[in-house]
Amino acid sequence: MRTSPLYALLQESTDYLQQQNVNGINIASSKTSHSSFDSEHGCDRFNVRIEYCGQNIDCQIIFDPVDWQFPPDVILPPPLETAFTVYQVASDDWDIRDRTCLFKYMMQLRELFIHEETKRLSTEHPGQLNDPAYSIPSSPDTPQLQPSYNQTPVFSTPEPVSIHRQELMAALCDAFRKQLLECDTIQYKFMSLYVNVRIPEHIWKTLKTELHHLAEKKGVQVDKRMGQVATAIVNIHLSDEDTRSVDLNLISAINFQSPVSAEPKSTQINCSFAANTPVQEKVAHMKKTIIQHVPDLHASLPVQPTYTIDMESP
Repeated sequence: MRTSPLYALLQESTDYLQQQNVNGINIASSKTSHSSFDSEHGCDRFNVRIEYCGQNIDCQIIFDPVDWQFPPDVILPPPLETAFTVYQVASDDWDIRDRTCLFKYMMQLRELFIHEETKRLSTEHPGQLNDPAYSIPSSPDTPQLQPSYNQTPVFSTPEPVSIHRQELMAALCDAFRKQLLECDTIQYKFMSLYVNVRIPEHIWKTLKTELHHLAEKKGVQVDKRMGQVATAIVNIHLSDEDTRSVDLNLISAINFQSPVSAEPKSTQINCSFAANTPVQEKVAHMKKTIIQHVPDLHASLPVQPTYTIDMESP
């Protein structure tokens, strides 16, 4: 069986891309598409999910192990294949020997999607572009707001919003500024975070046992550099006007190389507060709850019932 320098270079590039997936780019699966090349040396075809403006695009990124000096081919789903010109993505600076090159290429593609979506909104909803609709930052360094398609207001005049929700949302945005993915600044009802949490030692021991079993007994490839860090998406929903009840939905990251964890784990947590609980105390309690429960999603622990966190006096 043949091999190609592409595979070792791609492994470094995809590892870097996965480390930067806070930007809304996630590799869902991968495989070797050429039968003449040894699949054990790596992959050249990737299914990638790109998040932008509140939407997801599932596309295929295909490299040629023979002409590996050139950028990959990008296959978009049918509704989009004629709407976007992928060649708008600059390829002059492509160099697969630079492990950041694939990430930069995907970010350029994502920026193209955002640009096209913004242009579409300016035509179909010209009065909405200046509204403070919730957004996904295009990069961690430039968190400019981008309008979201599925959150475009139906009515031109927004409904009255409780001052309590506004205050709590503002405090949450300030506390989780570095982790913020999405934020509803119209109705102040929800926000999404991408968090990294240190795994406690007692859970890490259980998790190391599972990883060892996967690597040694089942031959599953495991990223040994993950360290004692658990990642998750946290969706925060403010369900009532006085913010006495807040729902947290925790969703674990996906290890696409492991058949036993192909689907994310999730848990729902309800935080209840007394009417006079200060806003900063609510934020601190939610942060503590996230830190406490995110590591559980990454360990071989029994299925837990729905958690209820109650701060009211007994």
